[in-house]
Amino acid sequence: MADIEKKPSRVITVIGAVIALPFIYLLYFIGANQYVFPAWCGLAAVVVGLLIGLSLRLVRKRSGHEISWVIALLALYNVHMSVGGYLYLNWWALPAAAVVPAVVFFIFRRRSFLWRGLFSFTMIFFLGLTMMQIHRNFDFIDKQELCADAQNRLPEGVTLVVPQPLHPYDFGGVPGNDYIGVAYGEMQHYLFTLYLPSMKLIRGDDAKSGIQRVEPVPGKSLLAMPAWGQRGVEETVYLVDPESAQIRETVRIPGCRNAFETAFINDRMYVLCETSHSLHELQAESPYRLLRSLTLPGMNSYDMAVDGETGRGFITDWLSPYLVEVDLAAMQVTRKKWIGWSALGIAFGPDGMLYVAQPFSRRVRVVEPKDLNIVRTIAAGYGPRDLEFDPERGLLFIGNYFDGTVDVVSLADGGRITRFFAGELLRGIWFDAGGDRLLLATGCGVCLADLQKLLPN
Repeated sequence: MADIEKKPSRVITVIGAVIALPFIYLLYFIGANQYVFPAWCGLAAVVVGLLIGLSLRLVRKRSGHEISWVIALLALYNVHMSVGGYLYLNWWALPAAAVVPAVVFFIFRRRSFLWRGLFSFTMIFFLGLTMMQIHRNFDFIDKQELCADAQNRLPEGVTLVVPQPLHPYDFGGVPGNDYIGVAYGEMQHYLFTLYLPSMKLIRGDDAKSGIQRVEPVPGKSLLAMPAWGQRGVEETVYLVDPESAQIRETVRIPGCRNAFETAFINDRMYVLCETSHSLHELQAESPYRLLRSLTLPGMNSYDMAVDGETGRGFITDWLSPYLVEVDLAAMQVTRKKWIGWSALGIAFGPDGMLYVAQPFSRRVRVVEPKDLNIVRTIAAGYGPRDLEFDPERGLLFIGNYFDGTVDVVSLADGGRITRFFAGELLRGIWFDAGGDRLLLATGCGVCLADLQKLLPN
C-alpha cells in the first residue's frame, strides 16, 4: 500500500516538533487576523487540529500528525491572506508555490503521503502569508535599499516630499484648504496632517492605532479619522483639528470592528466597519449617539460612496463579488450587483457615474447608479486601489497598488492617456487642483506628481 506509514526516528520527530513551533507561533500570532473571522477562531483552529491529530493516533497507532494538523488548520484559517501574499509576485507566484511541494515530496520521503500533503499545504500558505507581511509592512526587508531603488525609478515630475518612516495610506480634506489629513499604517500611532504650501508634516496626538481614511466634517473645521487598527468591539473615530493634528472629539461605535470609512448626510454620521461587515448610523453632533446598525453581506467591507440627494450608499467588499446598495433612510440593503470578485476604492465621478476599482481583475468598472448597470470597463495596471478625478480636464486617476503606477484616463472614452511610476505600494492619491498636482501615498512616503510635466501637451 502506498500510504503505509513508516515510523520515523525519535530524533527526527523531536527536531520536526521544534521546527514546527515557530510556524505555529507565526501562523497564530502574526497570521491570525480578524479580517474575516472573530479572534476566537484562531484558537478554534488549533483545537480542531489537535483533535483531528489525536483521533488519528487512536485509529492508527503510529500516526504522529498532531502538529501537522495544527499548522495545517492555522494555514487554512489564514488562506485568504496567504493567497494575497502570492499576488505580490504576479506570475512569479507559480514557481514559488510549486517548488515547496516538490521539495517536500521528493526529499522527505520517509513520511506518509498524508504527512507530505499536510506539510506542503502548510508551507505554501505560510510562505504566502510571510510575503503578505513583508510587502504590507516592510518589517523584514531593508526599507532604505528598497525605497532608494524606488526613488531612482521615479520619472521627471514625481518627487518624494515626505520620506519614511511615515507609511501613508490616503489623504482627505476640503479641496482648496491648506491643511489635509494623512491616513497611515499601524506602524505609526500619531495623528498626522499635511500643510500643502510647504509640504510640512504635522504630528499630533497619539491615536494608538492606524488610520485608514480621512473625511472632512461638514460645517466644522475638523477631519474624521477612523481608527482601524484597534480591532476591538467598540472602535473609535477621532475628530481632528487639521492645523494641529490634535483630537478635539472622540466618537465610539459599539459593535464596530476595524472602522474604515466615514460619511455625513445632514445630521447623520455613517461609519463603515471592515471586519464586522457593518454600517453604523450616529448623530453627527455630540454626544454622537448610536442610532442604528446594519450587518452587511459579504466578507470584508472596504469603501463607501454616498449619494446625499437620494440617501443611498454604495459599498465595496474586497472578498466578495458584489457591489452593495444601502437605503440609508431605512438602513437596509436594497440591491446587490455582481461586478466580479474583489473591489476596493469606489467614488462618484463628475459625470455622476460610480467608479469601482478591482485590483485582481486589473480594471475599473463604471456603474450607472440608478439601475446598477455596468456601462464601461476601463483597463488599469496591476492592483487598482484608489481613484481621483480632475473634473475640468475630464480625467480619471487610477492608483495601482501592486505595480506602483498611476493611470491617467479620459472620462470621455475610457482611454488611457499616460501611465507613470509613482512609488512602491501605492495606496492613495489626492488631487490638489490649486497646484495642479497629485499627492501619492506610497510605501516609501508621500510623493508629489507635477501634472504639468507628466501629462502630454
